[in-house]
Amino acid sequence: MEDPYWRDNENEALELMKNDFEYRGSFDIDIDGLAGADEALLRFNGLDTIADITLNGKPLGSVNNMHRVWEYPVKDLIREQGNELVIIFSSPVKYIEEQFRKDPAILGSEDAMRGFPGIRKGHYMFGWDWGPRLPDAGLYDNYVSYQLIEKGGIISAGTVLFCPPKHFKFIDPGLKIRLEGDEIAVSAAAYAKSVEIRNENDDLILSDNFFDLNGDERRIKILKGDPRGLSVRSVYNIGCG
Repeated sequence: MEDPYWRDNENEALELMKNDFEYRGSFDIDIDGLAGADEALLRFNGLDTIADITLNGKPLGSVNNMHRVWEYPVKDLIREQGNELVIIFSSPVKYIEEQFRKDPAILGSEDAMRGFPGIRKGHYMFGWDWGPRLPDAGLYDNYVSYQLIEKGGIISAGTVLFCPPKHFKFIDPGLKIRLEGDEIAVSAAAYAKSVEIRNENDDLILSDNFFDLNGDERRIKILKGDPRGLSVRSVYNIGCG
């Protein structure tokens, strides 16, 4: 797609958004933690906007609001390896056209696309005065995550799937890690989201994990576990399925 902000390119981009889009990915999970959990939640920090979600072929739900977090209990659906997550995003253009057909009174603004007040999506995307009409769709706020719950508390959490956020240009965060006594020093040359420290046995218990760095360094205390075979990653290193 050409730059939609150049001259009349927004017209071609708008035609593209009359299509539906499928997002598909797979992930594994900590099966030991799952066995002891009362519940497992799959958490979507941002879905834009009209979408149907399935996990391992079973419907999780339908969403219609980009301004909120969506969570689904998945303990009975999730498995140790090869979980398949599918999200079908419906065209926001077709959706607001249908809303306008149902109620022509919801004009909102003569300078914007008809029917836009009928969708829980950023209304600035539908044009105003000279503003472009670029109602996009997809997964945003960086990642999908899981939480394992026991007795009302989180016993395990992690990133299960990642797709680069919309309008985001990848920059390698340049993560580095070193062991200093009972502490682990982690540094990043650029922004890194949800930095995770692991060891070869995957049994580390740390004073902090899944933290953000922004061109700085953080020291994490080792509470339990063998620090041999240390590695570090962020959600920008995991990739998109």
